Order: sequence, then structure tokens, then C-alpha cells
Amino acid sequence: MTLGLLLIGCSSKTVADKTSRQELIRYVNDKKNGLAKEVNSNGTRVKVSYQPSCLLVASELNQGQENDIDTIKKLENKYRDRYYFLLKFSRNGSEAIRQLGSFSSYSDMVQVLAFQMRSFVNLTTPQKDTLDLEDYFFDQTYGMSDANTILLSFGKEKIKNQKEIEINIGECGFGTGAIKFSFDMDDIRKTPVLEYSLL
Repeated sequence: MTLGLLLIGCSSKTVADKTSRQELIRYVNDKKNGLAKEVNSNGTRVKVSYQPSCLLVASELNQGQENDIDTIKKLENKYRDRYYFLLKFSRNGSEAIRQLGSFSSYSDMVQVLAFQMRSFVNLTTPQKDTLDLEDYFFDQTYGMSDANTILLSFGKEKIKNQKEIEINIGECGFGTGAIKFSFDMDDIRKTPVLEYSLL
């Protein structure tokens, strides 16, 4: 599953709110919609963007073919209980781990990104409740991307009624220090929906 595809979302919207993949990609990445945040810290660009779940569903569907309702519903149920966010690290327009200066440092950071991110990422609420990272996937692109990309997921039940959330990224080895990204849950809730027939 290519993380470049994971950019569209599901929510309880009307048919009029449904849109195509490319339109949703633009919507999610348009900073005025509040779904994509980034900072530059000590030469490293760190970006976190909300990833609505419909494109995770779409990535498992047959592109250019009609998909039956039962298959779509089964896949929606697979992803429905979590919120997803994409975390990216880059330096000088390329993968941050490629800029660390030695193979040893590169190798160490691959291990961190692939196996240890639960120690560095969590989510907090205004009530100071802390949610651990439920699951994540590091997309190993071997220098072929403009950033190191990690798909994060958090359980939905404890935060779905919050007014805002904060995703906390600890210092994991890039020299950025601790970084916080705040998201307004209303921005997340009003994200348009992918129309599967427009894949």
C-alpha cells in the first residue's frame, strides 16, 4: 500500500459533499482548511496532516472498475475506529534520514522510524488525557521520496467528541526537539468524502 495514496476521507456527509480523489488531495493539503500543519526546526521540515480513512479504503479497491457495496462497507469497517495522520520528515527537499551524514546514523534512524515511534509520538486532549500511538507504518522509500513518511493512527472512541487535539512528536533523532501540532476537530469532521465512483 503506497502512502502517497492515503489522502482522502470518510465521514457522515451528504451526497453533495462527495468529491474526487484529486479534489480531496487539494483540500487536505490546503493549509486554510486546518488539516495540514508544518514547522521547520533546526533544518528539518516536520509536517503532520490529517488523513481521512476513505482513501485507505480506496487503495484496496480495484481502480477503474466498479466495486460492489459489500466490499466497500467491509473495508470501511476495517478503518472506521481510528483517526489517521501522516507524519513527514524532510531536509533540503529530500528524506531527512538521507541527510544524517553517515551510514551508521542512517541505519539507526531507520530502526527508530520503523520500530520505535511509539516511544516518541502521542496525542493529548485539552483535559490532559494522553492517548498512545495505536499503530503506525513507516514507508521505506529508499531515497526515492522527498520526505520520510509515517502513517500514524489513534483510537477514535476517546477523542471523537473533543473540540481539539494535539499530536506530540518527541525528539527522535533529527535534532528537532519536541514539537506539538494542534488540530481543531471541527475541521476534521467537515472534511469532504471520497466518491468511490470517481477513483
